Amino acid sequence: MRVTIKDIARETGYSKTTVSFAFNDPDQIAASTRDKILETATRMGYVPDPVARSLSRRSMGTIGLLLPQSIPFALHNPYMVDLISGLGAVCGESELSLTMIPPRKGSLMASVRNAAVDGLITIGLEPDDEAVQLIRNRHVPFVTIDSQPHDAVPAVLIDDVGGARIAMEHLLAKGHTSIAIVALEFNPIMDDQAYAGIGRLRMQGYREALVAKGIEPESSQIVRIDEPCSIDGGAHAGRVIAHEYPDITAIVAMSDIQAIGVCRELAANGKKIPGEISVVGFDDIRESAHLNLTTVRQPAREKGRTAGDLLVRMIRGESSEHRIELPCELVERDSVASVTA
Repeated sequence: MRVTIKDIARETGYSKTTVSFAFNDPDQIAASTRDKILETATRMGYVPDPVARSLSRRSMGTIGLLLPQSIPFALHNPYMVDLISGLGAVCGESELSLTMIPPRKGSLMASVRNAAVDGLITIGLEPDDEAVQLIRNRHVPFVTIDSQPHDAVPAVLIDDVGGARIAMEHLLAKGHTSIAIVALEFNPIMDDQAYAGIGRLRMQGYREALVAKGIEPESSQIVRIDEPCSIDGGAHAGRVIAHEYPDITAIVAMSDIQAIGVCRELAANGKKIPGEISVVGFDDIRESAHLNLTTVRQPAREKGRTAGDLLVRMIRGESSEHRIELPCELVERDSVASVTA
């Protein structure tokens, strides 16, 4: 039979309230009293119920990361791993645990309803998304990452428009005008559109660079291919480009993980990078340096850490910045060559 606080109270002669203080608020009682209660609890084999303890404290001791995909899919992307690493560092310093919360049966709404957390980090959700509205209705502190900027929503972000613009400008400066864009595909397993925010913003940056160069984004020389944010998604885009668009001289991808898939598939089809076709990614994950991939660097780990710091301050009721924008920059390596006449 499970040992309870009532059993310990009867054994020690203290009240249930005093026994509870020994576990949850020891400063309220004398050290000798606390020691006697804890020794008795150990001898009797008492194990505190974490749920009951959280309810009594009105704190779960954990923050939740609301993932836009399944956990295995998310962890296949090194960008997500770095972001989670930064968030996890904050949790360790704050003595909090981190709960990864994927969609439940394809629904983020169900995940939000059942999330037993002190605060939430969301990824890629729009300010007017139903899941965000539900978080507000629950009065749970939250911070968004990779979403459309909005004055009423605490956010950690980068200049996605500017980052995409400099990626496209780099290709145009090298003389490329027949370009394929590998865009982030909406996630079909969700009831709301993952990556809708940054996908739109990065496409806006690409378009601005093209228009400034006098190239119509909808012209036949610009090809857009929507693919999942994965190596397989990039590989499929690479096959399509290699077999259906022989005039393409450069590819810009909205994520490095897509760009890596593109490069692998192009190599498998005998295409030389950058001799025959140039590639630019976005993120600057560790693998990109090994492949000499030109890309846009964003500080994923710092993004996770910054969002975690902001959320912890909100949970504690401390004042903090409402919107934090981190820098991004073009990193030139060896995957882009100039167009030769």
